Amino acid sequence: MSPSNFDEHVDIAGKLIAFREREKFSDKAWKDRGLRPSERKVSDFLQQIFDECTDQLIELINLNKSKKALRSSLIAVLDRIDKDELDTEEKEYVTELMFELSKILEVDIKSDLNRWLYGVVMATLLKAGGILSSLKGPFTIVNQPCTKCGADLKLVIKRKDPQVPSFSFDVLKCNNCGELNLFDRQPGIKQFSYENATIVAHLERKKFTKEQALNKLEEMKDQMDN
Repeated sequence: MSPSNFDEHVDIAGKLIAFREREKFSDKAWKDRGLRPSERKVSDFLQQIFDECTDQLIELINLNKSKKALRSSLIAVLDRIDKDELDTEEKEYVTELMFELSKILEVDIKSDLNRWLYGVVMATLLKAGGILSSLKGPFTIVNQPCTKCGADLKLVIKRKDPQVPSFSFDVLKCNNCGELNLFDRQPGIKQFSYENATIVAHLERKKFTKEQALNKLEEMKDQMDN
C-alpha cells in the first residue's frame, strides 16, 4: 500500500470510528431531530445494526478491501432492516445515516437507498432526479418563537416538492420550557425535522380548521396542567 493510500485509509477509518461513537439513537438524539423518541427496542435494534455495520466497514478498510466490497457491505445492511417495522421518520433517518456512511466511503448507493425507502417503482421514477442529493443541504429554516419563553422553534426544511400538500398542524413541545405550541406547516415540504422542539401530535387538516386546532392545543395544555 502506498503512503497516500495508507493515509486515506487512516482518515476513513477515523471518520467511521467517530460515526460509531456518535450518539445516534438515544432519546436526546431523537429529540434533537425534533422527534419523539422511538420505542426502546427499535432504537436498540438500529444501534446494534449500525454498530455492527461500522465495525465491519472498519475491518474491511484495514484489510484494504475494494470499493465494491465496501458498497456490498452497506447494501447488506439494508437487507437486514425491515422497513415495514419502522415509521416514516425512522426510515428517513436510517436513509440519512446510510447516505452519510456512503459519503465517508466514497461509494454511490443512492439508487439502493431510493429503492429501499420508496420501493422499486417510485425509485425508478425518481432516479433521474437524484432525490438524495439534497440530504446535505443547504436547508431552509423557518423560525417560530415559543409562546411562553420566546425560544426559537426551528422547522428545518430538507427537501421541497410543490406537489406535496400540507396534511396537518404540528403540536410541538418546546425543548427549553416544555410549553406546547402550534406550528402551521405549509405545503410544499417533502422532508423536514424540528430543532429545539419535539413533535407531540399531528392535527390533520381534514379534521381541524386553524381555529379548531388552536382550541385543541388549549385542551392539551389543560390536560398537561391537571
